Amino acid sequence: MMGNENNFLEKATEIAPILSTEIGDVGMYACMDGVIPEVARALAVRHPQILLNSLNSFAHDEASLHIPVRAAENKVYVVAANKVGSLVPEQMREAVAAKLKIDPSFLEGAGESQIVAPDGTVLAKAPKKGEAVVFADIEVDLADNKLRPDGTDIFTSRRPELYKPIGDSSKDNKKKVGAESLLAGVIQVSGQGKEAIGEVLKYIAQAESNQVKLIVLPELFHIKDFASVEKESQEMIRVLQSALKSDCYIVTSIVESNQHVGVMFNKKQIVLKQPQLHQSGRHAWANLGNELNVVDVEWGRVAIVVGNDAIYPETFRLAALKNVEVVAVPTMILENWETEFGFKERAAENRMNLIVASKNDSGIYAITEDFTLWTEWKNRPFDGNINYPVVTMAGDGLTTALIHPAASVNKMVSHRTDVLHGRPWHLAEPIIT
Repeated sequence: MMGNENNFLEKATEIAPILSTEIGDVGMYACMDGVIPEVARALAVRHPQILLNSLNSFAHDEASLHIPVRAAENKVYVVAANKVGSLVPEQMREAVAAKLKIDPSFLEGAGESQIVAPDGTVLAKAPKKGEAVVFADIEVDLADNKLRPDGTDIFTSRRPELYKPIGDSSKDNKKKVGAESLLAGVIQVSGQGKEAIGEVLKYIAQAESNQVKLIVLPELFHIKDFASVEKESQEMIRVLQSALKSDCYIVTSIVESNQHVGVMFNKKQIVLKQPQLHQSGRHAWANLGNELNVVDVEWGRVAIVVGNDAIYPETFRLAALKNVEVVAVPTMILENWETEFGFKERAAENRMNLIVASKNDSGIYAITEDFTLWTEWKNRPFDGNINYPVVTMAGDGLTTALIHPAASVNKMVSHRTDVLHGRPWHLAEPIIT
């Protein structure tokens, strides 16, 4: 529940059913339940074709992010209906807005009711203001196809045994808070082998001169010949370490002991290794790891999400439950929804900074320092978006942006509404079994 709803309504105590209809199998969820991943996921793993989402929201990021991502990450249709017009009696608008610390003009239903296809395409959308009816012809059976372009089945490749912490009660453990801000970078290169490493060396020098503290490179960017892949991986690390002059860290992935492994290193040592956790069509050879690892460095707590692990909401949730502030993602982006909705949502719903490196569409997703309704916002005015990251998309070469590790400690989106610890952990059985 969101904000003041917690004062008047009771939360669900039973897992929502899937309804069989003449149209297809249908699941339902409401409003705030779509701002976190668990509710839609717990429905989707039971194979409905359509999810119905009723909203009562003034947040613009519902329509631009939280609604369509649930369709794409689960490859189902989502049909979402939101209110328009004043959300409170007119005579109360000024007083309620003052308590929320927003302009009274924002206390209106944000509209944009929509129908979203399983690939994240918005098939029909209503305007922000004014009553409307929207419709679209849909092929219900398209929602039965759960395959990615590389042949990965997004549901049969899940690892419920790894997701058990999602079904446990959790709370803040008051860990040491990371740095308020730091400069992170992503390097996108088109070459392979020694050519790619040569390009990267040039950009590392540029990054260090700009005081970048963390650089993320695409997965296996250095590999040209898989016949000598492990030797090439070790040589790449040696070359990059020898080039580092500052306290900067580098993250990429390597092949080691028949595993696809994310690595984080500085000029002295490897500080974190993360084997790939989920079976991937493009790395079918890889033996899998069985735990999400983290490391504390001088500016915050870091996790690595490797390759196809980045398409699973559960991977990032596990990182959030370990109080991670920064997630490095060396990957290969295959579908439009990953950059249009996916990484933005992973940053928003978990309140973590993401640095994503791929051969194309790399980006830096920094969470905002101002986030909680009912509080004074110091660094930005409320613009209708409650929980939407600052996105810096990258082209070839080095791209940098500020990220905010310390902001990750705040998960409270509104009054009594924690986007992590307020998840319905007691109803997570479909996700963790």
